[in-house]
Amino acid sequence: MERPRADVGFTLVEMLVSLALLGMAAVLVGQGLGSDHAALGRIERRTQGGEAVAAAQTLLRERLQHLFADPRYDSLSMFVDFDGAEQELQFLASAPSGASGIQVQRFKLGLSGGALSFGPVQAIGADAGLEPPKLLGGVQGLEIAYWGADAADATPAWRPTWERRPAPPQLVRIRLAFAPEDRRSWPDLIVRPAAMVNADCIYDAREDGCRGGS
Repeated sequence: MERPRADVGFTLVEMLVSLALLGMAAVLVGQGLGSDHAALGRIERRTQGGEAVAAAQTLLRERLQHLFADPRYDSLSMFVDFDGAEQELQFLASAPSGASGIQVQRFKLGLSGGALSFGPVQAIGADAGLEPPKLLGGVQGLEIAYWGADAADATPAWRPTWERRPAPPQLVRIRLAFAPEDRRSWPDLIVRPAAMVNADCIYDAREDGCRGGS
């Protein structure tokens, strides 16, 4: 007598259980991919933010190291054209290469509409100034300090202003503050301006050099 064969295949219940397990696996995989994508996005944004900060610090360092200490005179004394406040700085520096033949420009650093702005505001001898472009967005605070001796205190120290002095500061320190949720980091930028004051020099924009000195 022939023995009955066992049924081949899945029952309806087994198929439903299998589909449910597959669905759960698909959801878990999708969530994993989504979290990986979000993590990669955060890393990319953080990297881009770090690159922007590094580029901004490089630009500021380069211009301050090319500071031009143009002497100015009043009825009492000589001072260099360098106006440093706690949240704004204006100074003269050699223009970047390729700046249409201009060799010396006035640069301005400050805050504008929640952004760090920096750039040339006027070429020496030009008729009108320009507002500097935005360098970094999302900036909540700017603090600039200047290292050097004061007329009332011969001991060098960090000072909140540097105006109408006979020489530039020995060091300039720039600090930025971002929003608490902003993951960017701004290490203190400390620059030593590489400038020598020639008291005999009177800058001539037409000649792009000194009159009365070398």
